[in-house]
Amino acid sequence: LLALIESAGEERRWAELRGRRTQPWGGKVHEKGMLPEPLPPVMRECCVDRLAEATRWWGDAAPNHVLVNKYEAGGGILPHEDGPLYQDAVAIVSLRSDGILRFTSHQRVIEAAAAEGVEAPPTVSVALRPRSLLLFRGALYTDYLHGMDSTEADTVDETVVNRTGAGVELGELLARGVGGSRVSLTVRRVLRVLNPKLLKGLRR
Repeated sequence: LLALIESAGEERRWAELRGRRTQPWGGKVHEKGMLPEPLPPVMRECCVDRLAEATRWWGDAAPNHVLVNKYEAGGGILPHEDGPLYQDAVAIVSLRSDGILRFTSHQRVIEAAAAEGVEAPPTVSVALRPRSLLLFRGALYTDYLHGMDSTEADTVDETVVNRTGAGVELGELLARGVGGSRVSLTVRRVLRVLNPKLLKGLRR
């Protein structure tokens, strides 16, 4: 996968964002849906066929979009939600270096909890090791925001729920950029796929 991404670097344009660069594979996503493009065979086999068959994460459907993220040294991503354009099921493949993904309650969840006089759900974090796979869906998709701190080293704190599985200890520093820039693949299913032929007809 890394070889495919690197070899396509000159042919496919990167979108330059704060702290990271992105490349969409499988199509361009707009607010009305996705204009599809064929996935390379290697990426389709690894990120679509095998994932769908092994996990059944998207039910009887399969993912159709892969967003490649390449983080600069110390780069992160602000807490955000992916929204209703996608099915509420996500797979993240992490490559090269470590990172910690943090899930924080959505503002509407915090407000609802305050109205009921209870505490909002606490932050939940997951250590992402190189060559690891993270799957999340349901409430983690709809009721939480997810993001990564902008830092050169993540501290494993008590919110990290997979310390044993990831082989990390409380207080341990996970340096970013060891082995090169952190690369992740966000695998999702866009719910509405536009028909390119119909769009061409509308342009005429």
